Amino acid sequence: MRSRRVPRLLGVTVIVGILLAGVAGAAASPTVATGAATKVTTTTAILIGHVTPNGNATDYVFSYGPTTAYGATTAGRSVGSGTKPVAVTQAITGLTPGTVYHYRLTAINRSGTATGADRTFTTAGHPPAAVLTGSAVNVGKTVATPTAVINPEGALTTWV
Repeated sequence: MRSRRVPRLLGVTVIVGILLAGVAGAAASPTVATGAATKVTTTTAILIGHVTPNGNATDYVFSYGPTTAYGATTAGRSVGSGTKPVAVTQAITGLTPGTVYHYRLTAINRSGTATGADRTFTTAGHPPAAVLTGSAVNVGKTVATPTAVINPEGALTTWV
């Protein structure tokens, strides 16, 4: 604080104070927004989102899987330490055709972690045939008849 004397007025000395203050931008936890999935095929998709580092060096990952337990996570990537939103994308592969996938974006920096909303997409194509193996019947010394139920899920299916 700087002070300055003002000339005496009516025998009273007045001191005027000027407080010079700056507001330093404190670094904070990142903020994230999980975006849409694009270019979805039978086995691939591109996940999109936005990360705002809020002044700290920040990394992000996408988590994805057939339930909200996810099960898979992409490799971590950096978005720097800026203060503006950064668009992020990640291609994922090895997906199962005709399957609903959940995904979300998570970012972390030294001030904390932020997780975006859960979103979903469905891969193209028919899901794999579902098979329920039953018990063997007509079991003899040299022969047995296996049983099963097969749901081809709308696709041409063969079995052996």
